[in-house]
Amino acid sequence: MSKSTDDPKRRVLIIEDEPTTLEMLTQYLNFHNFETMGALNGMLGLQRVESFQPEIIILDLMLPDMDGLVILKLLRGRDSTRDLPVLILSALASPASVRQGYEAGATRYMKKPVDMKILLEEINDALSEGHHEPSPSQQEADALRPPTGEDDVDFVIGKSRKWHSGSGDDTRPV
Repeated sequence: MSKSTDDPKRRVLIIEDEPTTLEMLTQYLNFHNFETMGALNGMLGLQRVESFQPEIIILDLMLPDMDGLVILKLLRGRDSTRDLPVLILSALASPASVRQGYEAGATRYMKKPVDMKILLEEINDALSEGHHEPSPSQQEADALRPPTGEDDVDFVIGKSRKWHSGSGDDTRPV
């Protein structure tokens, strides 16, 4: 369910190097009354943190110019972004990758492909709660949890076409 159009839009910065994924995330979040800005690499993402002043960041880890963990550590080292919620959305799915993400300061770690409805819930939870260090049990559960979406391009494209045609099915994985 999208927010009322009377509510102010929450700002989400998406740092993702895959243009199709960035576009799907952008369209989905815009549909749910978020204001979004994308960045296809880490340097641009860091610049847009300053200019866009997001309330939450969705961060891919495998970027062409820098590791997403480096970006996260830089954000945690700045007073202005220390408490900014950062949700990692990555294809790196090993328990060790998840632990590294949390050690670097992630608010949540989600594995690709992800169900968009679950992603939206996590974004809303993080915006309500702010940045906090997840409990060790939550971190371990995330490390062991498989991706929540389907890893099928035809499925994603099919859902995208339905979603754009107004079928009301807005639970596409990314």
